Amino acid sequence: MSQPPVQNDVWVELYKGESLTLHSRLPLADLVYVGLLEEMGLSAKTLNYRVVAVNIADEQELTGEPELINVRHDFGHLIISGSQANGIPYKRWFPIRELLAPTVRKIAHELDPVEKLWGYCLASPVISQFPIARPVPVVQGTMEIHTGDTTQSRFRVKRSVEPTLPEFDLDELGREGKTLAGTGVILTEATHKLLSETLPLSDRMEVGGFLSGKAFRSSRPGAHLLLIQSVLPAQHAGASGMQFTFTGDSFREMNSKLDTMDGQRLLGWYHTHLFPATDQMGLSMTDVGLHFRTFQQPWQVAGLINYYGVRRVLRFYVRDGEEMSECPQWIIDDRGRYRNAGNALGA
Repeated sequence: MSQPPVQNDVWVELYKGESLTLHSRLPLADLVYVGLLEEMGLSAKTLNYRVVAVNIADEQELTGEPELINVRHDFGHLIISGSQANGIPYKRWFPIRELLAPTVRKIAHELDPVEKLWGYCLASPVISQFPIARPVPVVQGTMEIHTGDTTQSRFRVKRSVEPTLPEFDLDELGREGKTLAGTGVILTEATHKLLSETLPLSDRMEVGGFLSGKAFRSSRPGAHLLLIQSVLPAQHAGASGMQFTFTGDSFREMNSKLDTMDGQRLLGWYHTHLFPATDQMGLSMTDVGLHFRTFQQPWQVAGLINYYGVRRVLRFYVRDGEEMSECPQWIIDDRGRYRNAGNALGA
């Protein structure tokens, strides 16, 4: 196979799974050649051409399975220019969605037939200075409700009544439990290890999801305990190096899973920050706004994993008036014994 010249030694990066972990790098020249064979047939073999990556977004979505997302959305096109064997000039502007994605999808499926989500993008010493991001998916089946409309609606929305939470004896937590005034978090050993060590994360963009388990009240007014039993990475979410976004489809998938999880309920959410943790920097204003708009129970928490290099720092936050305060953490072992998880920044 001939290797046509490619601008700035451009290649294609392939990212795997919801965490969009870099999996492999593919030669752009080979992918372009295969794409041109599909487009032009055998005449592509005699085409002398060069490839230029263009910093213009492709706004159209790519359908099909596995799901394939251009995570460097602003670089969405290639220009192929040159001459055919008979000397006739050739120049064509291609969305990479049309020229490269079909071959990339086949390669991804061969690498892992089970994986449902892959990311791909153009990359080079220059292009890679632009961050990768996962666009917020378009949610299907939506409708608009205009609250100012005075016409009679065909349905009514009524807040459901929350069942009374079971009570938890704070004395079981030892000395620290006796002083709990707000919301405390209890993690199973497996869940703590997952969040603190083994959960696949991306070092290129924020990832997140939902936390589920059981919620308890205390005889002390305003005190709650959350037993986090499960971590549910969000599906159909949008993300970049500085932001994470849920969609309605994210919640639909989460609710479907909760229906099968033996009495577990939604306790909150988590996401990552891709810089070191400090006492002064916890949740951003965007994070706080998302939590207040989306998670209405006063005891629901926002988990934050600062992920930097190989180090993770895990913290949880809960509503405290118009702000959010950090929650104490405990770990419960297989025998039902509790131990304080300690200061997250000192762990």
